[in-house]
Amino acid sequence: MDPQVDVNALIQLLAGTQVFVAFAIAHQSAGLSYNQAAKVEFLANGVGTQFDLDTLEQRYGIVLITDITGTEIDGTARLLQDAFNGDPMGRVLHLPDAQILASAYLKNEAIATGDLQLFKRARDLGLLATFIGAGRASGRAAAYVARSVRVPGGP
Repeated sequence: MDPQVDVNALIQLLAGTQVFVAFAIAHQSAGLSYNQAAKVEFLANGVGTQFDLDTLEQRYGIVLITDITGTEIDGTARLLQDAFNGDPMGRVLHLPDAQILASAYLKNEAIATGDLQLFKRARDLGLLATFIGAGRASGRAAAYVARSVRVPGGP
């Protein structure tokens, strides 16, 4: 399985956070990747540079997904957000998170994250999601029971 990673994972790998490094090493042969939205967010927030992304690629084999356009990501992100419209539990999926999940949804691939809320929304969407982390958040992720939503026009 080719797991995709989110911005949180890229940041934690750049910082050398052990649990993220261990995940990347363990999954390196599967082919780690990130999407264009993750790249834009990573660079725009000033937490990393293109050089840092190149370093992560060399070190862990994490590559940019190039077969999905920004337009496809944005359109799918809106559909994923729509799945939570009118949710009786008040759950929402914010646009940046929806953009991160869009390529995993389109490619039917796993997503790995250290963001508990992103992990929960991914699971609610029926995506294979892995939480990377330790402590309370890890326990909450392990105990989370997905409450499925239906993506309009989706399978």
